[in-house]
Order: sequence, then structure tokens, then C-alpha cells
Amino acid sequence: MRRPLASWVAVCVFAAAVAAGCTNAPPPASTDARVTVLPDGLALELTPDSVAFTRTGNEALAARSPGDLVVSAQGEGFLRRVLAVHHDADTDQVTLDTEPAALGDAVIDGDVSDSLALRDGTSDPDGKWDTHTLQLINVDLRAQRPIDNANLTVDIHRAALSLRPTLDLDLAMRGRRLEHFEAVLSSQLDADLDLEVRARAGTIKPAIKLWKSPPMIFYQQVGVVPVVETAVISVGVRLEITARGDSRVRLKGSLRSALAAGLRYENGQWQRVADASNSLTGSIPAADLDVDQIDVRAYLFTQLDVKFYDVAGPFINVGPYVQVDHPLDSPAFAAKVGLYGEVGGELKVFGIRVPALPRFQLFDVSRPLF
Repeated sequence: MRRPLASWVAVCVFAAAVAAGCTNAPPPASTDARVTVLPDGLALELTPDSVAFTRTGNEALAARSPGDLVVSAQGEGFLRRVLAVHHDADTDQVTLDTEPAALGDAVIDGDVSDSLALRDGTSDPDGKWDTHTLQLINVDLRAQRPIDNANLTVDIHRAALSLRPTLDLDLAMRGRRLEHFEAVLSSQLDADLDLEVRARAGTIKPAIKLWKSPPMIFYQQVGVVPVVETAVISVGVRLEITARGDSRVRLKGSLRSALAAGLRYENGQWQRVADASNSLTGSIPAADLDVDQIDVRAYLFTQLDVKFYDVAGPFINVGPYVQVDHPLDSPAFAAKVGLYGEVGGELKVFGIRVPALPRFQLFDVSRPLF
């Protein structure tokens, strides 16, 4: 049957549009010919600088040479360069001496675009091609004394934090160079801190670990190369204390915030991502107040650390703080409650052609308590 002229025009316009769109499409994933992906079920003996396995049944793998790259998605994954190959005929074992390799050594062109939704089993309606879930993170500690010595006593009457984080991780490599990167943590964050400090004269900046999640491991593919990401969330208290004599103070602060925090690499430059709507409240209970001799900043933080393979990557750190200061030249003291956040870390896993990852302050917003 003969098509009407209008149909032929429509087909031609559609084909031209597709062809035009394809000119802007990213190139297909391409990987270095030296890459060998280890099978998931392969029994391995790993050390930081070696990979060992049985030769029988793995003859092709045993034929690796110095300069080859081996990659595995087992555990937290690894990407390594072979330095030397040792065969032990008595034990039928092959040992590869290795060193860490960079993703830019293995991937010439490729993209990873993923939304790691750390949620309570629900899907992310705005998620990308893959979504991973975790239960709501809820930490609520009471009546803790993590520090008690001659110079400092810290009583945590309550440290509570809950969040439903979604982590967006995007990366694109072109010609072994990083073209685009994004790591953004989005969440509703609710936090409460009630803490009492007794200190002798001196300056101290202790960090108190309260909770740490088990590793959360996610997998993506760039061509034949598996990209393994490990996320760990930790909760703690960071103190900055300057006491000019025997002192005591109790601090209370609360935060309710919908926030997005992280960083992005575009057009050859790093950019911070910092967006938050905050409700901040706090107090310095007068009955527990002896502030003429002490300055204190108490910061209740949650930190997300991301590793690529087994190599450290970026971190995102956010949370509320309560601060009291008594300037030496003033008869009055000042107190405030605020939200602080920062991002930093390393991206060595992507290779020497990746620009250094800066340390950005994301937030430092506050309101006075008096």
C-alpha cells in the first residue's frame, strides 16, 4: 500500500531528529584492553598488595602479565595493576603482586549515573536507573558519659538524630579524564543534642564517636568494568572547649532541616551544593550555667563517607551545633545555635588527571539564643 506524502515527510523528519540527537549522545563505554574482570565466584586470597588464587581452572587468569589490570566486585571490590606474577607448582597457586590502579587506567569513556536511595524499602520516584534501599537511620542515645578524666567530663543527656538520605552519585569520563562528577546527599534531618561539660583550665578538641552503620555496597557497570561503591554513615559529637578555670556549662540544641549537601564538578571547576530550610532552637539552661570561665562549641554531626572500590573517596558532613562564648573584653556572654556542613575527601581512584578535590564549607547558619 502506498503511504500518503504526509507520512513520508513525518518519517523523514523523525529520522533526521534522531540522527541529530545521536550526534550529541555520549560515546559508548570503552575500556582498556589490559583489563581482566575476575569472576564473582573465584576464591581469592587478598592482601593490600597481592591477589592469590588456584591455577587449576583459572589458566587464563594465571596468564596475566605485569602492566595488566585486574578488577573484582567481590566485597568492597578492587581495581589493581599487576606488578609481577608468581607460580607455585607445589601448591598450584598463582600470586599476583599488585598496586592500586585508577579508574582512568581501565575506563577510556563511560558513565555511571545512580541514585543510592537509603530509605525504608520504598522506591525513589525521582531516582535514576538504579535505586538501593536502607531502613530509616535513627540514633537516640541518653545518659552517656563518653569522657571522664581529670581535665574533662562530658555527659550526654541526649543525642538523637534521624534521617532518610538519598545519595546521588554521577560520574562521566571522556578520554580517561573526569568530565563530570556529582556527590549530593539529600535528606530530612532531625537532630537533638543535650550535653553538659565540666572542664579544667586548657583547650581541648575531642571527637566522640556515637554510632556507625555497617558498610552499604552498591555496584554499577561501565562496559565490562564493575564500579563498586561503599557508603558508611557515622554519627558523633565534636567539641571545641577553651576553659580559663574550673567551669561547667550545659548546652541544648535542636535542628529540623530539609537539605541537599555535596559537590559537583562541571566545566573544569568544582562547585558546592548547599541548600537547606532550617528550624533551629536551643537553650543554655541558667541553672547549669557557669560560663564566665569557658567557651564551648558542641557539634552533633552525621557524616557520609563514600569509597570507590577499597579506596577513600568524598565525605559529606552536616549537623547542628550549639555555641557559647565569653569574650575576655566583655562582661556578657554570647550563645547561638546553628547548622554546619562541609564536604571534602579524595578522588585518587580516578587517576592523576582528576583535579584535586577541595574541602568546602557548605553551611554555617545560626541564630542567637538571647
